[in-house]
Amino acid sequence: MNRKKKTPKSNEFQVPKIVWCRWLDAQHPMSTWQEEHLPGPLGCESCGFLVYEDADRVVISAAVAYQEETKPTFTAEIVIPKVCIQEIRELTRT
Repeated sequence: MNRKKKTPKSNEFQVPKIVWCRWLDAQHPMSTWQEEHLPGPLGCESCGFLVYEDADRVVISAAVAYQEETKPTFTAEIVIPKVCIQEIRELTRT
């Protein structure tokens, strides 16, 4: 079986940037909450391909699949509102 590596041609698709992001997420209180037990924001970190960005949000994907004659597909995406982002950095490829 001859398997060819499916990677994009430079003129077909630009590989997304790889980023690391530190952000805050919401939490919910236990079902029988009282004021002194209200949780604060949850600190999170995500890393992956930056597949979409606009004024309000970023979308980071864990993987990119290159399929013949179609646009790439992304898996395990997370949408992070920009108001929740504390820091985001582009990672370099080696």
